[in-house]
Amino acid sequence: MKTKKNLRHYLDDLVDYIERINFVMENRTFEDLLRDTVMQDVLLRRIEVLGEITKRFPNEFKENYSNVPWASIAGTRDVIAHDYDGIDFKKVWEIAKEDVPEFYKEVIKMLEDVDKKISS
Repeated sequence: MKTKKNLRHYLDDLVDYIERINFVMENRTFEDLLRDTVMQDVLLRRIEVLGEITKRFPNEFKENYSNVPWASIAGTRDVIAHDYDGIDFKKVWEIAKEDVPEFYKEVIKMLEDVDKKISS
């Protein structure tokens, strides 16, 4: 099993990538996403990395946060990586605009829990 320190590292990485996604989304529209291939590439890569990071958490940890759609996050990563010609940018927009901010709230709770365990 991963150590608490590793969990903290992975959670910090999630925060970093979520904040990067939020930065890119700031004051942007869906039409911006459709026109801007750099924005598309940035969001796809960052969402892909979120999925990769979530795969590194042990199942025991994920079970404590069963409200997080772990399999969906990892599955989105797989679609981006392996089905690149089938990318639905409406779905990418929804993930970045709606799902990522909700996931951020959960990650912050996880960080607080891990920090409590580390300090005890």
